[in-house]
Amino acid sequence: MLEGRELEAAAAAARLKAFRADPMRFGPRYLDGAEPIPDAAFVLRFAQGKVPAHLTADAAELRLAAEEFVRRVCLADRSDHYLALCARRDAAPDTIKANYHLLMALLHPDRQEGGADAWPESCAQRVNLAYTTAAFGASVRGLTRPPTRRGASRAAAPTKCDSPRGSSW
Repeated sequence: MLEGRELEAAAAAARLKAFRADPMRFGPRYLDGAEPIPDAAFVLRFAQGKVPAHLTADAAELRLAAEEFVRRVCLADRSDHYLALCARRDAAPDTIKANYHLLMALLHPDRQEGGADAWPESCAQRVNLAYTTAAFGASVRGLTRPPTRRGASRAAAPTKCDSPRGSSW
């Protein structure tokens, strides 16, 4: 019988599988705040391929589901800085910092294996901006996209983290 963190990991895995099975239903619910996001410590580790022993039978499926969750929810165009860090708005500073480090381990161009499914560099830039904003107290109320530099076009801003597979809602 599962207990403690094993049970929490299994619950996060079940929510990710449900999301992957029907992203049109669950994606907007997470983005709108109607559904709390799964524990990012699990989501981000699953996306890195780090799956607890009791879930290894589903490791490949969990990795894909977690990656899709990060792409389509956390790094969605309309996500705010907290959601870009896979964190709730009331998250403790230590949680924000831990999520930032886990995300950078997943997204940073120097840490990725080459291949067609590499994360765009703009994803790491977006997470850096979100961390700087959320962790250091800048107001993010009402922001759904990171601001652009004066005179820069919206297209040049590091806001879009498209899936190399081209998935969208």
